[in-house]
Amino acid sequence: MEDTENEKPQQELVDGPGKLYEPYTKNEDLVDKLKLLNYEEGFLKMNTAFKPVHRHYFVNSTNVGEQYFMFTSLAAWLIRIAGNEAYEMPQEDVSVEFSANKLKSGAGEAVLFVLDTLADAALIHVNFHWEKMIPPEREEDDIAVDQDEDDNSSSEDNPKQAILHSDIDAQAWRKEVERVTPFLKIVIRQDAKDWRMHLEQMTNLQQKITELIGSVTPKLELVTNEVEKSLERIESRERTLNQQLSVWLSRYKEAKDARAEVRERYKWVPLNIFSTFLVMFFRFGHAFISWNNRKCIAPLSHR
Repeated sequence: MEDTENEKPQQELVDGPGKLYEPYTKNEDLVDKLKLLNYEEGFLKMNTAFKPVHRHYFVNSTNVGEQYFMFTSLAAWLIRIAGNEAYEMPQEDVSVEFSANKLKSGAGEAVLFVLDTLADAALIHVNFHWEKMIPPEREEDDIAVDQDEDDNSSSEDNPKQAILHSDIDAQAWRKEVERVTPFLKIVIRQDAKDWRMHLEQMTNLQQKITELIGSVTPKLELVTNEVEKSLERIESRERTLNQQLSVWLSRYKEAKDARAEVRERYKWVPLNIFSTFLVMFFRFGHAFISWNNRKCIAPLSHR
């Protein structure tokens, strides 16, 4: 019973309001470690798509494709710095309390944990050591004087109990904030060649199309029904016209066939005339030549 009562305060401390700000501090520590590893020269210049990581970049998921790309690229770079030693059990020394699906968003506590662990391993591999802070030595006289001043100070001199009065013009402060705000915005330019950005765009377009299908489908069905009715009216009109013009069409076909027959018959008339002319020529031409020869020979015999 006592153990359960002792566990409750500890759980409240772990899940307290300060836990919401832990990712921000972890991200800031990660950026400091990356700077110690000189990632501006060793990582950012490897590819134009790599952008500087700001201090709260991996806290919240704002652009899944870009953040996941930066996470995997940074992890690969840190792994290369940490060395390529082969371990039989990769998870032997690191306790992992999250699933791999939490890394797909490219942000969050799981991503920060992985990058921070890899950054620590990389710092160890490059023989980086954190030094303990050595406070400056103070003389005993200065310490005694400080203690006397603390004892003699009254509550009026305590800044925590004093009333703060600001002498700053609120209008000037507001103008200065408006002037500086555009420069404080961080704009991360996306690379148009990144396939992850294309995939995210296709996903967004698919969602928009799915949303529009509900409103567009009734209109398309209405247009389809109107087109079907128009086609039915056209087919009915065609059948009526065919019935009304069937007699005239049959007469036209008969006249067309008769015309073709006449043209075929008269096509051979010139050839028949020429053949008849040749026959007549051979018949009467031969007799005419014989008669003409006899007429020419008769005068010669009288001579």
